[in-house]
Amino acid sequence: YADYVEVINEDGEVEKHVAVYQAKTGFQINDGYLTSDRYVHMKNAYAYLDENNEYFYDRANGKLYLYSDTPVSGFDVEYATLDWMFTLWGVNKLNFENVQFTGTDDYWLTENDYLGGLGGMSPYVTLYGTTGFQDRSALYFNDCSEVRVTGCRFYDLACEGINAAGWNTDFYYANNVFENIGSSALRMGTHNPILSDSTGGSWFEGETGARNVTVINNYFHNIATEYNTPALMITKLDQGVIKNNTIIDCTYTAISLGWDFDYDYKNFDYDNRVNLRNVDVSYNYISGFMTEMGDGGAIYVPLPNQKTSVTDFYINSMHHNYIMFSKNTGDGTGKMVVGIYFDISSSNWYCFENIVAEQSYGAHKDETDLDAYGVSEEEAESKRLSRQGSDYIYLQHIDTQECHNLFVKDNFIINVRATKEDAQFYEVYQNFFDVKDAVKGRNLQEEGTVYIVGVKSIPNYVKGLIAKAGSEGHRGDIALLQSNNY
Repeated sequence: YADYVEVINEDGEVEKHVAVYQAKTGFQINDGYLTSDRYVHMKNAYAYLDENNEYFYDRANGKLYLYSDTPVSGFDVEYATLDWMFTLWGVNKLNFENVQFTGTDDYWLTENDYLGGLGGMSPYVTLYGTTGFQDRSALYFNDCSEVRVTGCRFYDLACEGINAAGWNTDFYYANNVFENIGSSALRMGTHNPILSDSTGGSWFEGETGARNVTVINNYFHNIATEYNTPALMITKLDQGVIKNNTIIDCTYTAISLGWDFDYDYKNFDYDNRVNLRNVDVSYNYISGFMTEMGDGGAIYVPLPNQKTSVTDFYINSMHHNYIMFSKNTGDGTGKMVVGIYFDISSSNWYCFENIVAEQSYGAHKDETDLDAYGVSEEEAESKRLSRQGSDYIYLQHIDTQECHNLFVKDNFIINVRATKEDAQFYEVYQNFFDVKDAVKGRNLQEEGTVYIVGVKSIPNYVKGLIAKAGSEGHRGDIALLQSNNY
């Protein structure tokens, strides 16, 4: 966290500059995880005050600055003071129905640094020591069961909408609205990341994890505006349904499932350990994801779910999801912005009949159409052809950490603005075929992928799938693909 940096110019004078930059050399987190060559976004800077309704909080002097070209006297001032609304430990048989949650506050960003990404593990920075995960939320659960949250609205919350830690079973989330949430809208569990000092990250029956969770027909909009965490995250799940949800505009990954880094991918103990087991992800509609971060996706599923010696065994399914690369998708770095992302030994998924559509790139007849966006002539041609640095379906670390038991079948890849089928449009199945010798015997299969060029070429069957994806009132809309939203 920084407001500005002081720089001595060539005349020996001190100048103040807003500290927004790209880290070229990186800095180190405990076990060597580097943030090299990644963008760093700074917020709450006095030097940013140049437009109406922007504000800066000077914590050291207890002052709030508001930029306005009209007088601000005579207004009532309201501010939130709650970190949590409900904190529930060991509660069973609880129902929240048609409740509105709004107005929590959170002071982390004004007191500490925060490196977004990786599901919120970033407070583990050696400069400040271990501080744990963010858990401030409207609803906080720990070791609870038989909980229903239905028809509720979570909006204008500084940190998280719902956070569940410890051991939680039989949770049902349906027909809810999450809007303008500072961190994750819905998070269950903490993950066991690369860092050695994490806690509560591994699956321990009856202690950490989630079982029998349903997330259905929920609407998420403008999520993770401050903390750059996944909009919807469940780290370890045994039996779950993630279906007919709409997620539009989130700064990082939209749906992140599974995160148990304490693993042996060759001999994963399926009987006693769970990363993801019997999980169905289907008919979700996702657009405008990864607007500030890199290395994530619309749907992100890391790590193994069974040992490599077991073949032809699919535990989880991912199907009929509709993912649209819209104008603001990948606005942050543009690097590693993925539609469906299988990461680090990901295994045991049957991935079929998903739709990944490229709406924006290739949208212009010639380079001059991009002048209004400040894009150079050289960049324009590249942008017309492909979304540089992105992949529609991606397998990470496939050659070194043994992804296995993945069947990717009959998926649809669409570029509605293309005028011809060009290989550059389709950066699909990255690493799937490039290391054929290394992946022998791991049961990695891809077949039946359908490439579609132009709106008129979209089959009626695919149009029907798009119309079924998403939450009620916020389904996929073929008309959005036809609009020029570069």
